[in-house]
Amino acid sequence: MGMVPQSHTPHILLTRPLAQSRRFARSLRAAFGAPLHITISPLMQVAFLQPTLPDITPAGLIFSSETAVQAYVQLPQRPVCPTWSIGARTTKAAQKAGLETVYSALNAAELLAHITQHRPPGPLLHLRGEDSFGNICTTLSAAGIVAHEAILYDQRATPLTMRATRLLSGAIRITVPLFSARSAALFAAAVQPTAPLNIIAFSPAVAAALPPSLHARTITSPNPEARAMMQTILTSLREPSYA
Repeated sequence: MGMVPQSHTPHILLTRPLAQSRRFARSLRAAFGAPLHITISPLMQVAFLQPTLPDITPAGLIFSSETAVQAYVQLPQRPVCPTWSIGARTTKAAQKAGLETVYSALNAAELLAHITQHRPPGPLLHLRGEDSFGNICTTLSAAGIVAHEAILYDQRATPLTMRATRLLSGAIRITVPLFSARSAALFAAAVQPTAPLNIIAFSPAVAAALPPSLHARTITSPNPEARAMMQTILTSLREPSYA
């Protein structure tokens, strides 16, 4: 992919949990193909829980995040059955955990469409975090498919680092990808930025979690999936007006 000359090196602020931010930073640098200043300041830290699972024998598991699979592996007793998952990384993690994949979807809408069309032979169990998107169980239940859920992890708020706060209080343009409604709300509450911002929202729900004062600075990914999000960020960074 060609590069647009920049009058300065773009600055990116990543606020996902540390491991995810580091991985995304590597992918972003490789895809952009030019120098980037990347600051990592997680707004949330993952905490695995030990819930009591619903008293059912599921015909399948649903994972909507890689972190949910990681939390599943920590359970002392866990159901082993076919899985539906969202995202390639989630699917790969489930397979690594020894679970058979029925379907790997790009996003929640695609997953719900597949399950509704193919209708599993028994109840499904959605293993998820405290904050989740897509209304998966509600939508499946409305379609006549028995679905239960269990919350396996929480993402606890953490403050921005001093470096991130200084950047947002400066005059350099900062690109801020936001992947969840909760991270958007935490970001908006963390600081009153003076720096010019390019906020990239993963979905309309993420953009809606931002205050009106930030809407004009926000671009929303056309699809709530990783490839579209990455392409939206790259397009924004390559705009001549970025500098």
